[in-house]
Amino acid sequence: MSELLECPACLLRAEHKPSGSWNEYRFFRCPSCDVIFCHPRKNPGRDWYENSLIHQGLSNFLYTQVIWYHKQFLEDRAVYGKTLLDVGCGTGNFLNLARGRYDVWGMDFNRDSIAIAKERFGLRNVFAADLAGFSERHPGRKFDVITSFEVMEHQDAPAEFLRSLKGLLNPGGHIAISVPNRDARLNSLAEADKPPNHLIWWDARSLGGTLERNGFEIIKLYPRLLDSEGLADNFENGLRFSSFGKRIFKGSLNSGAAKPLQKAIFAADIMIRTLFKAADPFLRRTSLQGSNLYALARLK
Repeated sequence: MSELLECPACLLRAEHKPSGSWNEYRFFRCPSCDVIFCHPRKNPGRDWYENSLIHQGLSNFLYTQVIWYHKQFLEDRAVYGKTLLDVGCGTGNFLNLARGRYDVWGMDFNRDSIAIAKERFGLRNVFAADLAGFSERHPGRKFDVITSFEVMEHQDAPAEFLRSLKGLLNPGGHIAISVPNRDARLNSLAEADKPPNHLIWWDARSLGGTLERNGFEIIKLYPRLLDSEGLADNFENGLRFSSFGKRIFKGSLNSGAAKPLQKAIFAADIMIRTLFKAADPFLRRTSLQGSNLYALARLK
């Protein structure tokens, strides 16, 4: 049965036919912008993220590495100004590398992640806050670049989220965004790709259209192609989100076993990625879409 709903990306209010369901959530594809969203749709908030097994323990270890979407920005030879804000900065590994070219700031409403960013990398201008709290704490503060990696899929109101980013940008400023690619050939995120963790599902068309409707000019927008790094990411995510992985890493971040466990994970990560390298010659011939989309855009 169709439901009269407003699309959270293009704001079209129309009859939407459900395309599936999971627990109490129903999924809808917007007939105008092609975004897929769930209903009901509500970001679960700070406490849920800090206590969810999806985001505990292992994520703080594996995501200390430089990830594909970080590389897309860091390997770009162009410099887009002097100041950079990373929205959803996590444990700060991207900011640690970007501070060679920018005066870096970061925010994430996960307090544990911000504590790690300060302790591990000595980052000073990182804050446990959401966008509203950050703006209230730093009134009038604006940036030349805003990055936000793997954040928009968590937003219950992505158009409002982009308007908030615009309010923090200097005239002509840039944003760099990544999201999970719903057209990916492989997806091992399992329950992590379901509500209430993910609320919106993007492809290149829906992401590009949403950016343009909200006042941005697209400079680059492309999918990750499946390679050995992507295979390794999928394999490790499969372990991370398995019942075994969640039992092993529950609460491990602050336990006495954290440092030995971290070393073991790093060693296993290197071994896994070395083994998967053998698949690269084959994967380069396939041009299969990988797990992420990357977009760089300029404020009009």
